[in-house]
Amino acid sequence: MAYKPYPIYDLKQGKVTAKEPWLIPIDAFETLNNCHLRRGVLEKRKGYSEFGRIINIDTTTDAPSFIGDAVMGLYNYYKGSVETLIGFDQDRINRYITDAAGGTSITVFADAGGGEVTVTAVAHGMITDDICRITGTTSYNGIFKITKLTADTFKITDTWVADDATGTVIQEPFIDLTRTSIRFKHGSVQVHTLVVGDVLTGADSGATATVEDIIIDTGTWAGNDANGTVIFTNATLAGGPFTDAENLTDAGANVIGKADGVESDNEFTGDNSNYFWFENWDDYGYITNNVDQIRRFQVGSKGGYYSTLFNIDLDVVGGPDNDVNSALLIFTHKERLILLRTQERGADHYQRARFCVASTPTSWNDGDYVDAPTEEWIIAADFLGDDLIVWFERSIWKLAYTADGTAPFRWEKLVDTEGCYASYSLVSFSDEILGVGPTRFVGFDGREAYGIDEKIPDFILTWDQDAVGYSYGLVLEEESQAWITYAEVGEPTPNKAVILNYEKDSWATYTLPAHCLGYSSLLSDLVWDDVTANWNTLDYSWDDRSLQSGYPTSLMGATTGYVYKLNDGGSDDGSDIEFVAMTGRWNPFAEQGAKADLGWVDFLCDKDANVTFDVELFLNQETTLYDTKSVTCDGDGDKVWKRIYVGAVGEFHRLRITNNASANRPRIHAVVPWFQPAGRLI
Repeated sequence: MAYKPYPIYDLKQGKVTAKEPWLIPIDAFETLNNCHLRRGVLEKRKGYSEFGRIINIDTTTDAPSFIGDAVMGLYNYYKGSVETLIGFDQDRINRYITDAAGGTSITVFADAGGGEVTVTAVAHGMITDDICRITGTTSYNGIFKITKLTADTFKITDTWVADDATGTVIQEPFIDLTRTSIRFKHGSVQVHTLVVGDVLTGADSGATATVEDIIIDTGTWAGNDANGTVIFTNATLAGGPFTDAENLTDAGANVIGKADGVESDNEFTGDNSNYFWFENWDDYGYITNNVDQIRRFQVGSKGGYYSTLFNIDLDVVGGPDNDVNSALLIFTHKERLILLRTQERGADHYQRARFCVASTPTSWNDGDYVDAPTEEWIIAADFLGDDLIVWFERSIWKLAYTADGTAPFRWEKLVDTEGCYASYSLVSFSDEILGVGPTRFVGFDGREAYGIDEKIPDFILTWDQDAVGYSYGLVLEEESQAWITYAEVGEPTPNKAVILNYEKDSWATYTLPAHCLGYSSLLSDLVWDDVTANWNTLDYSWDDRSLQSGYPTSLMGATTGYVYKLNDGGSDDGSDIEFVAMTGRWNPFAEQGAKADLGWVDFLCDKDANVTFDVELFLNQETTLYDTKSVTCDGDGDKVWKRIYVGAVGEFHRLRITNNASANRPRIHAVVPWFQPAGRLI
C-alpha cells in the first residue's frame, strides 16, 4: 500500500493537556513553549530587549547607583493629553525619558582636576544632571551624573587614571524622582509665601534645605491656610533632621507654617510582593502598594514630577492629618475616588470600599464607606463596562452605584463559587474579565463565572503555590494575546507566562523573567540612526507596524531592576530563545487496530536561509528520541516545502520541533506526515 498524506493545515488547537497525547487532535501540541499559534501558523515568539533600568539617586549625596531591586509596576501618567511612563521599584518612583540619548562612542578622557574627568563623545545629546552609563573602558565604567560642557563633551565625578580613548556612553532613560521633602500645615501663626530657591529652616532643629518646589494640597498662602509639601533639592539638607511640629521659616525668618511630620526621602517600604497600583484622575496620579500611605503624583509648578503623601482626613479633629494607612487598590468611579481593602487608624478592613465626596478627592467623610457582608478578603477588581467588579477569594461582587447622594454604593453578590487568588492577575476585555482562581482560570461575563481552561485543566495546580500571588496579567492586543505570569515549582517568583490567543482559544507558554507587565506608546517612528543591528540579522521589516508612532509598546519589569521591551528582536536581550513544540502521538490507523509506518514529513515554512529547526523523532510511548532531522528554510519564493525522511514503524509517532538560537525564527504553516498501515497494533 502506498503512503498517504495526512495534512495538518490552519493550526488552531494549541497546547492541549485535557487528554492523553494519543487522544488529542492531530493539530494539537502537548508542549508549546516559546512559540504559539497565530493565524494558523506555528511560530517562534519574538525576543525582548533592554528598555531601561531603575537607577537610584542618593538624596544626601546626589550620587546615582544601580540597586537592582525588583520592578514593581509600569504605568502611564496623564496630564491632559500628555502621557508619561512611570516605573516603580520596591522603594521608588521613576520617570521614563522618551528622548534619552542612545549609545555614543567615547574618543577621549581628560583630567578635569578636582576629582573630575572630562569625557569627549561627539553629539552625546545629554544635558547637565542627566544620568549616564559608561561601558567598554578600563578605568571609567559606571553610572554618573554629568555636567554638560559642550555638545561633544561633559564632565563626570571620578578619579583620573589615564586616557582610555575608548568606550560607549548611554543615557539612563529612567530618572529617579525621589526627593527629600517635608509636609507643612499652617498652624496659628501668619503664613508667609514660600518661593522656589528659598532656604527653609527648622526653628528648633536648625535644619536647612533649599526649596525645589512647593505643592499646595489645600488652602492658599493668601488665605493663611496653606497646607502641603515642600520639595527640597537633593544634597542640600544640612543640620537636620527637621523635627515634627516645629516652625518652618524662610531666609528672612518669616514663618510659613509648622512641620507636619519629619522630612522624608519619599521611599516606600514594601518588598517584592507589594506591587504598585496607579490610578489617574484629573491630572493627578494616586499611588498605593497596600503597605504605605497613599501618595499623589503630579507635575509641580516648575515642571518637575513629584509624589507627595496624600492625607485622607476622616474626622477633621486636629487636622489636616491622615487616617487611612494604606489601601490595596484605587479606582475612579462616578466622580469619586474609591479605595478597596483599607487599613484605617491601624485597623484592617478587608471587605471595605471607602469613597471620597463626589468630585472632591481631598474631602472624605468618616462614614463614607460600605463593607461587603462576607468574611472573605478583597483580592482584585476591574471594570466590566460601567460596573466595578470586585473579586474576593471565593466570590465575585459588584460595587453597584445607587445614585443616592448619602449612600451612593452598595455591594451585590454576583457569584459565590469562584474567586481570585492574585491581585494583579486579572485580564480585562470589554465583555469579559479573566482571573487566576484557586484551581483554574476563571472567566466572568457580568452574569456568571466559568472555567476557560478546558484544554489545559489543572494547569494552575502545576505552579508553585507559594508564588501564585505574584501572577501578573496583561492584554497584548497587537498579538491577540492575554498573558498571565506564573512560577514553576521551586521558583520564588514568576519565570514563565501562560499565553492565551483569545481569538482562537489556543494556549502556549513562554519562559521569561516577567515580574510585572505594562505598556506605553512610542512617541516617534523608528529612524535610520536607531537601527544598530546588522541588517542581515533583523527579523522585522522596515515598515513593521510595531515600529510606528503611537503603536503600543509592551513592557516587562524583571526582579533585577531591568525593564524590557517585549516582542522586540530575535533574542532575549542577547541570549538564545529555545522554542519547543511537542506534538501528540500520531497513528491514523489506531482505530483500525493497525500500526503506522511514517515514511516522511513535509513542512511548509516561511523562506529564510538563516532560519533552521530540528525535528526530534519518538516512537510509541518512549521519552527518548531515536533520531533527529535538521531543516534549513532556504529555497525560492516566500514559502518553501521541506521534507524529512523517517521510515519507521510503530504504534505511535511523535515529533518534537525545536530551535535554540538568536535571530532565527521559524514560522511553520503546515505539517504533512505521510503514513501507511503496517501490521496489527495488538
